[in-house]
Amino acid sequence: MAGLLCPSLESIQLTLDIHQHSASQLASILRENCPKLHSIHYHGISSIRYGHDDPLAPDLAPLFKDSFSSPGLWHVTMKLPIGLDHRLVDALLFHSSTLEILELKFRKNIYSPERQLSRVVELLVHCENLKVVRLSDIKCSVQGLNELLTSPWRCCGLELLTIEGYRTSDSIHQSVQQQQQLYLVYSCAGQGWFLKPGLNALSFKEALADDYWKRRLFEHMYKISGIKHAKCVKMNKTEFFAQEQLSAKPEVPKGTKSKSMIENPLAKFFTAFKRGFQGR
Repeated sequence: MAGLLCPSLESIQLTLDIHQHSASQLASILRENCPKLHSIHYHGISSIRYGHDDPLAPDLAPLFKDSFSSPGLWHVTMKLPIGLDHRLVDALLFHSSTLEILELKFRKNIYSPERQLSRVVELLVHCENLKVVRLSDIKCSVQGLNELLTSPWRCCGLELLTIEGYRTSDSIHQSVQQQQQLYLVYSCAGQGWFLKPGLNALSFKEALADDYWKRRLFEHMYKISGIKHAKCVKMNKTEFFAQEQLSAKPEVPKGTKSKSMIENPLAKFFTAFKRGFQGR
């Protein structure tokens, strides 16, 4: 280790203007001086706006591929000023055997969020050891989430999934029956998704919105991809848990005359989970 600048460095956080720093040169410095490096948290800044897959955009891939003497990237956070292009995907796939935590935050006004999601799928298909995936500011419609469901994911050990920034529709179901039957897709296998108790009325309605797409996502994870040990899925502001959470009194908005209008649907909601939709 003699002569190395940072022989014990395992994680690095970088905030860089992509026009003022060479990704290749930085990667060479890290590879030669930080043999234990396994995590990169990158916040990219760009003074120039590039189009989708613009060939003139700086190539950031060497930073994520070549900063290691061998495949060894374990945790990556990217705030991407130019989106997730094919070069970055290839760089991350180089570490498919070691990558466990993937956090991507997309830039505002991205040209094609659905195309970005199709590239995320490449990572979900080939990075089999992923345990945590967080996608932020994806800026697509809820229907655009279908791009994530085009192929079975191979990360069967996935535990936490976050998808934030998609636009919800006005699809909010109000009937108690629909509330009862929401999100328990695999009653025969005991698979269910629970809300955190104590949600106020607005949060509860947000949880019920776009249930068709949420059902499809849960089904894709469990049935098609074989992801059976996930602990939590966060869709925008709503968290869904694989295990029932500790009970808590629901939060009652000001001006509400009776708690029953919130407590009763929630009580029936959790009862449906426990019964596994018997008779369905």
